[in-house]
Amino acid sequence: MTGLYAAIQPADSVSLSTRTHGAVFNLEYSPDGSVLTVACEQTEVLLFDPISSKHIKTLSEAHEDCVNNIRFLDNRLFATCSDDTTIALWDLRKLNTKVCTLHGHTSWVKNIEYDTNTRLLVTSGFDGNVIIWDTNRGSPRNSLEVLTPEVPGERDRGNCITSLQLHPKGWATLLRCSSNTDDQEWTCVYEFQEGAPVRPVSPRCSLRLTHCIEEANVGRGYIKELCFSPDGRMISSPHGFGIRLLGFDAHCSELVDCLPREASPLREIRSLYSHNDVVLTTKFSPTHCQIASGCLSGRVSLYQPKF
Repeated sequence: MTGLYAAIQPADSVSLSTRTHGAVFNLEYSPDGSVLTVACEQTEVLLFDPISSKHIKTLSEAHEDCVNNIRFLDNRLFATCSDDTTIALWDLRKLNTKVCTLHGHTSWVKNIEYDTNTRLLVTSGFDGNVIIWDTNRGSPRNSLEVLTPEVPGERDRGNCITSLQLHPKGWATLLRCSSNTDDQEWTCVYEFQEGAPVRPVSPRCSLRLTHCIEEANVGRGYIKELCFSPDGRMISSPHGFGIRLLGFDAHCSELVDCLPREASPLREIRSLYSHNDVVLTTKFSPTHCQIASGCLSGRVSLYQPKF
């Protein structure tokens, strides 16, 4: 599979008709790979068939402000969040209306994660809150552990975490970080380390930086959404007007097979440039050898090898 991704050419990309809907802030495939959803700047969510590239439906007023993030709960249910401070749940079988709307944040909601085992939805926003929702009841839960990762660069200048994704096997987390002065940007991988709390209020685990790479820092002020491949061996990261495919080593080994004693640089496997504007988001298909990327001017590109 790694060889197939490395063989993808920029000319192999297919563009989806999304330009009239503003910037593309987030992309999300359904777990079975049959639907690609696009979170748009102009209050809309677009749905496409990623295999045929055909448009399925537009949710023209999904929110009252820009749509920032989308997360599938299963093959039919998905959640969206917005600068209108709400989270909405949708059902692919009945897209004319929302399943429900969740209220709890007091500012822009930027990120959604979902745990299929516990059925807990986790959202974070510019109000500084992380809210854990019990989707069985549609209510928030107050259970939270706070971990503070060490970020590359000059520590006294501070840092900001703009994007996060968990490793598919739960071993690690992937972060996009920037300095508080917004003049440096990194992609970082952290290993979870279990252990007894140092103090009663300390978290039960800590984060150890294992790999990192400095990014181009083009399009300052915009969140860049990056992701792991389905097997966790590769990372797709927005890089200027394209994306970079990164590995833990040149062979795209499993993280557990190449854990360094000290933080090591991520290895660049492939670069793909087909956009004419800053790329803000990228996503691997969970079922096919395909990568999607979306940019500030609203274009979505699909990369897949041709045989």
